[in-house]
Amino acid sequence: MKRLGYGLLVSLVLGNCLLKPAMVSEAAISTQIIEERLAVRNAVIQKKLEIIGIKAGEKVKAQVAEKIKVKETAIAKKKAEVQAKKVAAEKIAAEKAAAEQVAANNQYEQNNENSSNQVAENQGNQTEAPVTNQDNSQVDVTSGASQSGREIGERNRQYGEQLSDPNLSQSERQDIITEKKNYNRSRR
Repeated sequence: MKRLGYGLLVSLVLGNCLLKPAMVSEAAISTQIIEERLAVRNAVIQKKLEIIGIKAGEKVKAQVAEKIKVKETAIAKKKAEVQAKKVAAEKIAAEKAAAEQVAANNQYEQNNENSSNQVAENQGNQTEAPVTNQDNSQVDVTSGASQSGREIGERNRQYGEQLSDPNLSQSERQDIITEKKNYNRSRR
C-alpha cells in the first residue's frame, strides 16, 4: 500500500505538472478569444458611433437648412410688403396729383367763367361812343384780366398735358405739380 500511495502521489504531482501547461494554454487561448471579441465589439461600437454621428450631422444640417429657408421666406415676405407699400404710396401720390389737377382745372374754368361774365357785363354797360379821328384798325376788345386768365389757362393746360405722360417718374410728376402751384400762386 505504501507503493500504491507513492504511486498516486507521484501520478498526482506529475499529472498536475502535465495538466498545468494545458490549462495555461487554454487560459491563454480563452484570454485571446476574449480580447478578439472585445476588439470586434469595439469596432462595431465605433462603427455605430460613426453612423450616429453622421445621422446627427445630417439632422443638424437639415435643421439649419430649414431655419435658413424660414428666414429667407420671411425676408421675401418683408420685401413683398415693402414693395406693396411703395406701390400703394405711388398710387396715392398719383391720385393726389390727379385730384390737384382736376381742382386746378375747375378753378381755372371758374376763373374763366367769372372773367367772361365780367367782360360781357362791361361790354353791355358801355355805350357806343362816336369814333372820331381814329383809324379803322381792329380795336383790342380783351381786357387785361381776361388776357391774364387766358394765359393762366393755357399754361395750366400745358401742365396737364405734361402730367398726362405715363412715362413720368413720381419725382418728375411732383416737380411739375409744384411748378404749377407756384405759377398759379404768382399770377393771382
